[in-house]
Amino acid sequence: LASKIASLAEAIVMVVDYPLAPEGNYSVIMDSVLEGLRWLAEAKMGDLNCRSAKHHDAPLFLGGDSAGGGTALSLVLKL
Repeated sequence: LASKIASLAEAIVMVVDYPLAPEGNYSVIMDSVLEGLRWLAEAKMGDLNCRSAKHHDAPLFLGGDSAGGGTALSLVLKL
């Protein structure tokens, strides 16, 4: 799904691998996803030099399917 979104949107897509329940509780999952978002935001600003200049000013979008969608929404509300 992520590669299809990236292709259609002509965008870079990052998939965060976070612990699933029951091993990962809500706070562990949210911390993992927030860490991924922070890494992406730093990379976007050029600190990690992993994005091309073409995408430097591109907006960030959060999303997910199933529980990942709920996690993305929870993260937005938390921020």
